[in-house]
Amino acid sequence: MAVEVAKHRVEKAQTVLRENALQLLIVAAGSDMAYLIGHFGHPSERPALLVIRPDGPAQIVMAAFEARALPVLDTHVEVSTYTETQDPYEVLARISAGYLDSIQSAAISDQMWGSVLLRLQQLFAGTKFKPASGYLRDLRMRK
Repeated sequence: MAVEVAKHRVEKAQTVLRENALQLLIVAAGSDMAYLIGHFGHPSERPALLVIRPDGPAQIVMAAFEARALPVLDTHVEVSTYTETQDPYEVLARISAGYLDSIQSAAISDQMWGSVLLRLQQLFAGTKFKPASGYLRDLRMRK
């Protein structure tokens, strides 16, 4: 996927967030991530999470050894990695520190592992999580 296509899709996702009063979209490895940035990855106990806010660059948190498989990403996606001995949710908390407490509603991948969702619920306490499928379906239908 061309960098321009991925950038455009992330921008469209940001528009969907603004239109639906969502403060966050969290996408797990799989077809949704492949659509947005061209990286399919695979769901596992080592989460790869694409985090998109209504504005600013998107962020991806993933295992360092898996980051080599990422496509070329422009400045529209910032990559944060973790090692075997680091907690990926601590990395996510660090990059989310500026807005962690202000998230009221977030859309998350329907394909996300339950254990990942439980950790996100701990991290984003008080946030109402919604399935992302409806928002992403609308996004994919727009040309």
